[in-house]
Amino acid sequence: MSRELAHLSDEALVLLAARSEQSALAELYERIALDGVDAKVTSNVLMNEFVATGVDPDAVNAVELAKVIAARATIPRATFLDALAASADPDFKAARYLEDALVGDASELEPLVDRVLAENPGQVDSYRGGKQGLLGYFVGQVMKETQGKADPKIVNELLREKLGS
Repeated sequence: MSRELAHLSDEALVLLAARSEQSALAELYERIALDGVDAKVTSNVLMNEFVATGVDPDAVNAVELAKVIAARATIPRATFLDALAASADPDFKAARYLEDALVGDASELEPLVDRVLAENPGQVDSYRGGKQGLLGYFVGQVMKETQGKADPKIVNELLREKLGS
């Protein structure tokens, strides 16, 4: 094991220990982890989702796959799995899959949330009057505005903040 990897998690070390049995996977892990992607996330993705694809680790463009793994939390799961399965394609580019990334920047979502609330004063009053189920309605309206690309966690946080709950 190289000196640069001495700080890795137990999960990552287990993967590297399997190097003799799965050297291609371990080498792919090392290239991605050294590219700055979180070591534990990389280990988990490679040992679970990536292995399940049956893709040959030797054929993967590690730099492009690293971009996908780094953005994992913002990519819809189906898109992420498609990217893993396509990662050995010689023309594989992460950008194609990152286009589906969720909008998670609160400063970008806040004006949309404000607009949805302004356009629905009756529902806002009902929500503040105790109809907490309307939160889902507001989330849905923001999701509709972003064509499903808003991060629902951030949308929920913004709505709760603005609705005072």
